[in-house]
Amino acid sequence: VALTDNTNRAYTNIKTTSNKNGGNMEAKVKWQFDQRAVVRVEDISKIEDRDSIELELIDAGAMDIDWHEVDGLIVTSEVQDFKKTSNAVEALELAISAAGLEYVPNITVELTDDQGARLMKFIDLLEEDDDVDAVFTNAE
Repeated sequence: VALTDNTNRAYTNIKTTSNKNGGNMEAKVKWQFDQRAVVRVEDISKIEDRDSIELELIDAGAMDIDWHEVDGLIVTSEVQDFKKTSNAVEALELAISAAGLEYVPNITVELTDDQGARLMKFIDLLEEDDDVDAVFTNAE
């Protein structure tokens, strides 16, 4: 996602970075993603009753609730339920570490170590551009 005051500059920079790293700007991939509201809670160490929290979040419109030891709690909902879901997380007295709209992949792809390293290099190069606000991928 690019946020810019000059679309021509942003497009040219992203296209140049893509071409130099084996990318293809002509490929249309947005259909592989759905825009979703995502609320993240990093510190889940004090949560004892996950089931009741999940029920509250489902009632608030959560579509997907993922518990990770490293990433914490990730709550995904439809865009129109964003406010309701984030309010429910706050009402449960959980500290939101990040909340916003993200493009969530419909299907993920596994990469080899070499492909993963090349992808990470490419993402780093894209994120160095001042106009690039976020990069989303369907790689695992």
